[in-house]
Amino acid sequence: MGVNSRGGKPATGGGIVRTETAGIYSLDKVAIEQGFVFTGATITNKVGACAEDFSYKLSDNRQAITITDTAKNFGTVCLIFNVECNGKAYESADPQVENDDIL
Repeated sequence: MGVNSRGGKPATGGGIVRTETAGIYSLDKVAIEQGFVFTGATITNKVGACAEDFSYKLSDNRQAITITDTAKNFGTVCLIFNVECNGKAYESADPQVENDDIL
């Protein structure tokens, strides 16, 4: 789907957040040509209660999504990207995101 790369290099999508941050994820050229578009993101708690810290915004004709994390609460979330292609919905694998204590 193209969301698992950064600068053309593979990326896991997971990570540890210590301050407010935003990440922009874009579909690659092949995914766009096939008709994929983002429809949203599903963010659920795995440890603690920090899912409420996250929000998303679609942009670039739904070819990009920005995930924002306020990092106000400690915990770990499951972050699923929701996409659609030719009327069929798909979900990404779970890149785990952990909110760590602020330094």
